Amino acid sequence: MPCSFRSPPSLDVRDPDEAKTVRRLIDSLRQMRGEGLIDSAAFDEQETIPEPTIKALAERGLLGITIPKEYGGSGLSSTGYARVFSEVSRLDPSLAVLIGVQLRTWVEGHRVVRVARPKSALPADARAW
Repeated sequence: MPCSFRSPPSLDVRDPDEAKTVRRLIDSLRQMRGEGLIDSAAFDEQETIPEPTIKALAERGLLGITIPKEYGGSGLSSTGYARVFSEVSRLDPSLAVLIGVQLRTWVEGHRVVRVARPKSALPADARAW
């Protein structure tokens, strides 16, 4: 029996602005690698991700890819997140862990703060976390 499931429209069709953001973020990652800010061998040898790399990730919006725009993030959908995260993982798995933990920490912090304090008490910018 033939499959009746049709693939959803591509991100370029569904949300051209988000597709542009995804391309910009992926280009930023590749640029960081070219600049030597992403160096897996050095990360492994030093057993750390250097502060300049983390700062560059934050400045380029890569630590807030799923955080809503109103809090300074990119507000990517699951599809956009998957595309960017795939490239991060390809370049360096330890960066994928760093970004994943950052995003999870923000989500949990947001959940706790939302219950305890009003929306205005949340940081205005995702990079503040």
